[in-house]
Amino acid sequence: MIYILTATHNSKYLKTFFDCVDNQSAREEIIPIIVDASEDGCCDNLWNDHAPVVILRHKGVFWGTSLKILRDYLKKYFVIEEEDTVCLINVDRTFCRDYMKLGAIYAQIGKNLVISHCIDKNNNHVSGGLYADWKKFSFTLSETPNICGTNGLFIKAEDFVKCKISTFLPHHFADFQLVLSLVKGGSVIYEPLNLVLTMEESESIHNPKTWKELFDIRCSCNPVYMAVFVLLCCPMRYKPINLLRCLWWLVKIF
Repeated sequence: MIYILTATHNSKYLKTFFDCVDNQSAREEIIPIIVDASEDGCCDNLWNDHAPVVILRHKGVFWGTSLKILRDYLKKYFVIEEEDTVCLINVDRTFCRDYMKLGAIYAQIGKNLVISHCIDKNNNHVSGGLYADWKKFSFTLSETPNICGTNGLFIKAEDFVKCKISTFLPHHFADFQLVLSLVKGGSVIYEPLNLVLTMEESESIHNPKTWKELFDIRCSCNPVYMAVFVLLCCPMRYKPINLLRCLWWLVKIF
């Protein structure tokens, strides 16, 4: 079985996403489980139009919290078999007919954490395996990754239900912490070039211009959550300097 685990805040990309799901060559082996965090009732007809699908209603939560909800639900209500695979993916993504089948095959090889090769609409490589340089606190695309997000991440289901997800990271950095907990357990990050996702434009805030934007939960450089991530995941010798770096955006905006 392939469990597609995702979440949504609105209906902007939902139809296109589920069109891709329903067109999968392995559709009979797929169960989507979606956290409905929306305010517009966009998931109300999903069961009628795209069965089987599981809808978990948790209004207002973000991606980090959704990951924990999805893990806990899968762990509690499903009997996980050795060959089962989880695909963590956002709804603002499109993919080809064999995408899920291919990702599941790669994920069942050894201790693979399989991250998708993500492109934008202009075919630019924008996301995938990353190299974390803790000394510089930089995360760059790499052919030898030591970290990645959950932007089309395939994991053995039995590994996913055991992974750590912090309650202190409700959105950004929660996926990094999840991956690092698996890497510490011996998993290896692999980015196949033929496992392609197309990304829409991100709705996260990456270049805040005001205090309000900086401390928005959607801001990827929110200094509060960045500091929590450093405390949880950064190697000890780089913690002090990286905690100071968390203050950079405060200085910049001031």
